[in-house]
Amino acid sequence: MNYRRILYIAFVMFILIWCWQNLSPDDKREEMATMPQEIVMEQMAAQYDKPDRLILYFPKDYRGMAGEVFYLTVYQGPEFYTDKYRIVNQDPESDLPLDFSREESWENIQLPINKFQVYSLEDDKWEEQS
Repeated sequence: MNYRRILYIAFVMFILIWCWQNLSPDDKREEMATMPQEIVMEQMAAQYDKPDRLILYFPKDYRGMAGEVFYLTVYQGPEFYTDKYRIVNQDPESDLPLDFSREESWENIQLPINKFQVYSLEDDKWEEQS
């Protein structure tokens, strides 16, 4: 068996597959909808009426795409709770193509700061925590 012929065929197949994957007409598709952190922060601040403190936790690789999650901890007096939110697609006719929905809620659970990008709302201003 001629191994050189097999290598040439494999190389040509590799080039064809690469071209098919990277030069397909999908490159002309519209940008995917995202929900930036700033929009989430604005909506969360508007949703709660004067809590003692709000803390938003975004995963370090957060891009704001549908299906991604983020967390919100709400402090009210001596009690606090953490909610898990997921970004979901809305109706195509709506102004905002993405929204978020609450999936779970835990009482007295605080997430580790070093695993997330953390923002805290104090005095109507979001500040990054480290």
